[in-house]
This record gives sequence, structure tokens and C-alpha cells, in this order.
Amino acid sequence: MMDTPSPIQSLKRLGMHAWIGLLSLAILCALPMPESDANDRADASNLGTPPAPPTIKPIEGGQIIARVGGEVILASELLGNINRFLAQNADQIPPSQLDSVRRDLMQRLLTNRPTKDAFNLIEVKLLYGEVCKVAPPENLEKIRDRIAESFDANILPNLMEAYGATHREELEAEMKKYGSSIDEQRRSFIERQLALSWIGERIDRDPEITHVRMLAYYQEHLADYEHPAQVKWQELMVRFDHFDGDRDAAYRAIAEMGNAAWHHAHGQAGMSWEELAKTKSHGFTALEGGIHDWTTRGSLVAEQIDAALFSLPIGTMSEILEGPDGWHIVRVLDRKEAGRTSFADAQMEIRKKLREEIVSRNIEEYLGKLRRQTKVWTIFSGEMTAEELIAIADQATLR
Repeated sequence: MMDTPSPIQSLKRLGMHAWIGLLSLAILCALPMPESDANDRADASNLGTPPAPPTIKPIEGGQIIARVGGEVILASELLGNINRFLAQNADQIPPSQLDSVRRDLMQRLLTNRPTKDAFNLIEVKLLYGEVCKVAPPENLEKIRDRIAESFDANILPNLMEAYGATHREELEAEMKKYGSSIDEQRRSFIERQLALSWIGERIDRDPEITHVRMLAYYQEHLADYEHPAQVKWQELMVRFDHFDGDRDAAYRAIAEMGNAAWHHAHGQAGMSWEELAKTKSHGFTALEGGIHDWTTRGSLVAEQIDAALFSLPIGTMSEILEGPDGWHIVRVLDRKEAGRTSFADAQMEIRKKLREEIVSRNIEEYLGKLRRQTKVWTIFSGEMTAEELIAIADQATLR
């Protein structure tokens, strides 16, 4: 008899491709693969007969699931994408676990970020709340209208494609099945755009990066700018096992290919290297003309081949070389010697990296201030500061 999987196990069975599907729909928050928490498991030997699992009450779309300062988060802001995701993966989740899995996803979507540069839903509400505090209502309404027009022009067609709808009424009907609506998606989009605009006005996106600072970074990270010798090369190969282990017969076959390539290269009868590779070679890149992309010195198992690639003149054909599985002939197409990227060549990349680090740090400092001073209540955790809530969520993700 098989045990009924827990909600966490049900989520794990969905796999990473299913997670990615939810991310592309939600455009809200990333969902790290859930892990069970050892601290939540009691010692069964001391409990006797385990109690029946608690009944999970379904969450309705109009229910308030969180308050962030003066802003509220309705279940419908998340349910549409979650329900559609669960419907698409219904064969992997027992029906008895659906409500529990739905709640778990909803809780994670409140606090998890889609990428390091994006905001989770709690943070969006924090920033949107700041906008509402200072913007004159009449101006705010005009801005909302402009963003709504952008949603209708750019986002709505994508939603119609995702839901397979041919017109707006059909899309509305499809979204309603999953507990969402066009208006709900539009409102979420408006709030997110206003949040992004607000943080953009308060954070300098183009801080000054001095030459001295860039040079110091370069000196501190010299190892990152070292690069080993690399070679791009081409191969003809005959495997021993294609000749029932007869090494002499395999040698005659590779010699015949080598002669044909040599004669062709010198304007005589024969076949080009590419033709030989595609029709007679046994190498794993044979169908690509035997071409191997940039290969680092020392990365090949066959030392003879590795040594030839980093000593032959470019364009010169090697002798017949022995490898673990067969005979080889190689030629070098291009080579990069070992060295270090100069500061002059690395300067643009360093400036970009330092700018991104400063902007990211300034954003985190600003958000940290809002998190510390704003009370948040959720149906999952009760009331606390936003900072405390996100810290708890981060720890849960790590576990």
C-alpha cells in the first residue's frame, strides 16, 4: 500500500520545468523547490496514534490574505496563476492535497523574488504604499490610466496567447475559471509599474564610478581575468570498436581518410575535411564537420591529442594519433594563448558590475528602511514587520 504524499512531496514531484511554467505566468515571485523542515517532525514513538490531518479551508478569491501598511493583498491577486498551474499539473498532485499545496504556493509567492533584481509582492505593496502617500489623487489617477493603456496594448495580447483566447470576452471567461480576471491582472500590473517608478526616482541608477575604484577592483580580482590557452580544432577519427577491435584495420581506415584530406588540401583528388568527417569519421562532432569549439589546454583525456593541438601550427594536419578509443587526425583552426585580460579591455565590464552592485545595495537599503517601519499581517504568519516576515521566509527557503 502506498502512502499518500505530503503537500511538500507533491510539489517536489512537479519538477523544475513545472516551476518555470508558473514563473512565466505569475511574473511575480520565484518559487524555490520546497524542502521539508526537520524541526516540524515530532518523534512518532512518543505520540501513539497520529492525529488526523487538520482540514484545510479553501481560500476564496475575495479574501484578504495580507495587509502591508495601508495596502491589502487579495487572494485573487495570486489565485489565478496558481490555480492554472495546479490544473496543468493535476495528475501529479492528489486531490486531497490541492488546497494545502495551493496555500503553500500562495505563502511563498508573497515573499519570494523572481530574480535578484525584481521585487516580491510584499515589497511591491510597500513601494506602492509610498506612492499613494505622496502623489496627489488626481495625478495618480492619470498615471494609472496611462499604465492601464500600456497593459491593454502590450500585456493583454500576451495573456490572450497564453490562455489560447481569440478575443477579450473569451479571455475573461478563461481567467474566471481560475479565480482571476483581466481587471485583477491590470491592477497588479499598474501597482508593480508604479512601484518600479517610485524606486527608480529615489535611487541613482547611474552612480559615478571613478577610475581609481575600477583599477582597485581589477587588482583585487586579477585571477578572474586570467584565461588559459584554448584551441578551436577539427578532427577525423576511427573507433577501434567499429572494426571489432582490429587496430590495424582501423589504422588503415584513418590513414585513407588522412591521405584524402591531404590530397584535397593540395588541389589534388580527394575529399574535403568536412566531407570526410560527415561521411566517414566516428568522432562525436562528425556531423558538424568534425569541428570542436574552444577547448582548454589539459582538458582532453588523450594527452597525445592535447599536446598536438597546442603545438601544431594553425592549419597544419597532425600525424595519426592514438586515443583511448581509436585513431585520430587533428588540425588547429584557431588558438588563443594563455594570458590576462588587460585593465583597458576589462574596464567597461568592471564599471557595469560596480554600478550594478551600488544600485542593488542602495535599493536594499531603501527597502530595508521600509521593511523595518511597516507592519505586515498575513493569514499565514500574523502581524510583524515586513523585515521579520521576509527574514522568516528566507530561512524557510534555505531549509
